[in-house]
Amino acid sequence: MRSRILFILAALTFTIAAKAQVKIGGASPTPDANALLELESTTKGLILPRVALTNTTSFSPLSAHVQGMTVYNTATAGDVTPGIYVNDGTKWLRAGSSGSSNMNVTTITTTPYNLLATDAIIVSEVASASQLNLPTLTSGDAGRMIFVTNNNPGGTQVLVNASPTALPFGNTINTLRGRIFYWTGTKWLGCTL
Repeated sequence: MRSRILFILAALTFTIAAKAQVKIGGASPTPDANALLELESTTKGLILPRVALTNTTSFSPLSAHVQGMTVYNTATAGDVTPGIYVNDGTKWLRAGSSGSSNMNVTTITTTPYNLLATDAIIVSEVASASQLNLPTLTSGDAGRMIFVTNNNPGGTQVLVNASPTALPFGNTINTLRGRIFYWTGTKWLGCTL
């Protein structure tokens, strides 16, 4: 009996490890081919881990700085205030700028639109298919995130370009959907919401 349980556990572990992509929600169980994790819902959001940071230079409450770690800070302490922070491997950066606490929300109604390095949240309300161009950043901007949402209920898509860096995933956003774009220091990556 014990060997049978061990076999079942080993089979489950192998099955879980073999599945490299995960999709939560939505009508189709298949995630986007380029997404490690895809969340789909028209009525629910994503809650990041909520932690109390002490300042941008301290990894606490983590045990070390981890490049790409993303959290929602709940504390007002040192030089941090509540909001989304990304760790660049040596410090915390508030999402939306390279160290600034400003979360710039820009609603666009014309196309094409060239995103600025300081843009944080882009809401597209273009009546027809729109095109957004992500900014060209440097390695010092690693950890920058831009959230793009397609707020047009008319069914048109938003096309996001990252010239000269090619996006390693699909770059269209369907109506009433969103995507987070993350600058690694050398290229843009994304997560479909």
